[in-house]
Amino acid sequence: MAFFRKMKKECGDRHDIFFLADNTTEVFNSFKTNEDFFLFTTRSLQSLNYSGRSAIIYQDKSRESNPYHKDFNFTPGSTDLPVLLFYKDRPGYDYYWIVEYDVRFSGAWRSFFSAFADSRADLLGTTLTRYADIPDWYHWPSLAVANMRIGRESYLRGFFPIYRLSNRALARLDSDYRTGVRGHYECLVPTVLHHAGMTIEDIGGEGPFVRPENRNRFYYNTPTSETLAPGSFVFRPVMARAGKQHDMLWHPVKYTPAWRMALRRARAVLRGRRRLGAPAAPQDEHLDALAEIEKRSTPGRDEDQHQKHGGR
Repeated sequence: MAFFRKMKKECGDRHDIFFLADNTTEVFNSFKTNEDFFLFTTRSLQSLNYSGRSAIIYQDKSRESNPYHKDFNFTPGSTDLPVLLFYKDRPGYDYYWIVEYDVRFSGAWRSFFSAFADSRADLLGTTLTRYADIPDWYHWPSLAVANMRIGRESYLRGFFPIYRLSNRALARLDSDYRTGVRGHYECLVPTVLHHAGMTIEDIGGEGPFVRPENRNRFYYNTPTSETLAPGSFVFRPVMARAGKQHDMLWHPVKYTPAWRMALRRARAVLRGRRRLGAPAAPQDEHLDALAEIEKRSTPGRDEDQHQKHGGR
């Protein structure tokens, strides 16, 4: 919520800012009448009637197999669907920025958005990469666009914790999704839009779609790495805070309670002692208490709420 309030304070005079939230389990019921919130459920996502994307509800067996996904209600790689639902409800905007909760910018957000005010790109995203450069990427097999006659040489992959879509791009996706195409949205969206002749632009980095003046300007990473690390904008590792370099995008930045940090440090010390062959320290009652808190804590606050790269 703090991030949302910060964004609203910094940019609310120039942009309409909304909080999109999954209310399938009714955890956001208290915000139903708040106009700043756009709540959706798996049922409302199914109302979009995209035949290739109909398997929206995340089945328990699949969810339980990945500890990062235990709080997901809809299938990984489908976070474009709430955006399309919002677009169909509020189709009056020329462009739609999507910023996930674990993205940070080490500068003024209004300055970041202003840097792309003159861009007419239909898709602005990060790490836009061709199939030939990452043929072993984990999510290529999910892409099914045979009815559009798109060859693998034209496949594109992006990394979209932050991205922007034009109104006409969303209209095109809505239309194409009705033909039955499917796949993880980070390859489906750029591949379909590029095939349709829409303008694709990278926010930064070193890829083939970035403006020369924006090369490594707003983020840097390693597109051929499974985790995109090293870099400022990666899938893993998780960062406790944004880096010190100014005017850069950072991801994933996740809140970690002080008690959890203390527990991790204590465990690291114990592991270090054992590697050095030192006798294990007596079991500490405080450490036991922290472990019990961790066991009982409500999941989700610092877990991966977003269907991520490689694991999403």
